[in-house]
Amino acid sequence: TLFRSLLMDALQMFDQGSQQSSSVAGAPTGKNGDTLASVVETNLSFSGDLSPLGKPERIAIHHTGPDGVTSAEQEASVDPSAAEIHEMHKGKGWGGIGYHFVIRKNGSIERGRPEDKLGTHVYHNNTGTLGIHVGGHFDYGKPTDAQVKSLTGLLRDLCSKYGIPADRQHIMGHKEFPENADTACPGSNMMSILDDIVKNVASAVTASPASN
Repeated sequence: TLFRSLLMDALQMFDQGSQQSSSVAGAPTGKNGDTLASVVETNLSFSGDLSPLGKPERIAIHHTGPDGVTSAEQEASVDPSAAEIHEMHKGKGWGGIGYHFVIRKNGSIERGRPEDKLGTHVYHNNTGTLGIHVGGHFDYGKPTDAQVKSLTGLLRDLCSKYGIPADRQHIMGHKEFPENADTACPGSNMMSILDDIVKNVASAVTASPASN
């Protein structure tokens, strides 16, 4: 489809544009020398000891979805940083940010909770689940092209790194996890494109297998 073609073009641009940046910590490099997802290290401090994640087996996609947003115009300003979410989650009594990655509207990827630590983002399903927060309220607005590009590249890299199957049984919207159907997260406009994103991730993983 046209959407899939645009996503594949975006992924190629993602590889080219990441060449001067650091990659996902510990991630392998593709056999063609593809540069992996650039992640901004935030060096956040967490309260208490964080439990281990366990073997990563699934990835949950989230949005911000704040109360009070009722239009696309309002949604355009919903773009919290990892540090802002970190403070918000600390205010709930958590050790810090519950997500492992935060993707801003400009496409930058910020480090949240360490990848090897248990997150707090999917009720009763956090063990073995990596959490990616994409900034916005996707019942009213849509992910930016830069966010879609970065999400596709990050998913590709995490699937390659951990051997997570690039399919919709392992890459899921928050609401698709058991006991989480009562949430609207990650929003209808993210859910409507998630199938195509995952198909492109699967194509990219197949085209550029990791060389461990």
